Formats: sequence, C-alpha cells, structure tokens
Amino acid sequence: MKMEREYTACVKVEPINAKFADEDLSHRDFLGALINLGIERDCIGDILVGDGKTYVYCTEAMGDFITDNLSRVKHTDVKCQRVPADECTLVPEYEELRVNVASERVDAMVAGVYNLSRTVAARLITSEYISINGIIAKNAGKTVRVGDAVSVRNHGKFYYDGIDGTTKKNRLYIKIRKCI
Repeated sequence: MKMEREYTACVKVEPINAKFADEDLSHRDFLGALINLGIERDCIGDILVGDGKTYVYCTEAMGDFITDNLSRVKHTDVKCQRVPADECTLVPEYEELRVNVASERVDAMVAGVYNLSRTVAARLITSEYISINGIIAKNAGKTVRVGDAVSVRNHGKFYYDGIDGTTKKNRLYIKIRKCI
C-alpha cells in the first residue's frame, strides 16, 4: 500500500530576469521542468503559479534538490530558494460545480466531473492515474468522502464538498471545487 507523502518544503521559483521571462509559464511548464530533473511525481505536491513567481510544495528531501538543480523552465532561466510555506500568498483558483452523478464512488465522480464514461474512469483507476488525498485509488468502488482531494492524471484535480440534492431517479447532485 502506498503511503501518503508529507509536502513540508516550499520552494519559490522566480525568473532571473523578468524582462526576458516567458509571460505565459503554466503549471504544466513547471511540472515538466521538475519531471525532467528526474523527480517522481509523488514527491511534488501543489504547484502554485502567479504574480511572476511560483511556489512548489514538495517533500523535504526534494526541497534542496530542486533549489540546487532547477535552473530553467521552458525558455526562462530561473532562481530557486527555500521559503517558509506561509510566505506563499498565492491562492489556487477553483471553479465551483454542481455535478449529477450516480453515486459517491470514485469512478462515478470522475466520470461526471470530467465528462467521461464510467468504463473510461474505471480504466484510469486500473492504470493508477487516480489518487484520493495523495493515495493511488485501486478500486473503482471506493467511496469519496467530503473534503477529499481527487487527482486525475492528465485531467486535473477537484475537491469534493458534499451532496447538494437528489433527482427524481435518486441520482445525486454533488458540489465540487475543480482546480483551474
């Protein structure tokens, strides 16, 4: 069983010269640069991008490695430094949605949130592309609880905020916050 990781280190990443920096660096660009360093995805937590700087939450062991080795993101030369986690003032942006699903099972929620069939959602689970609170989901029937964070590789992440009603056919309306 895979253990949940503690993302206790925070690394601030800024362009060395803002004048020559790419203006449209995204989460994907930073994640790609980190993966190219040979870092496993499960050693990296949230990556918050904005205001000309980015904050990368990671395991304690990866904090110094990233600081010492990350020097370029896309075409931009960057500098990195460890900072206290409370220095990050960036707030992730969410889209609040009300989604109609059959149940609180992870396959049903992923299918509803990302407009997939349940078969495709189940295939994502067997491919270990879905995690709940940082732990790989092994079973399509796993129930998602209020407050859980569900990450789907190549699709995104959402937080489950609870049931918001039912239909006449006893399907559920759920509230989620989908990361933008």
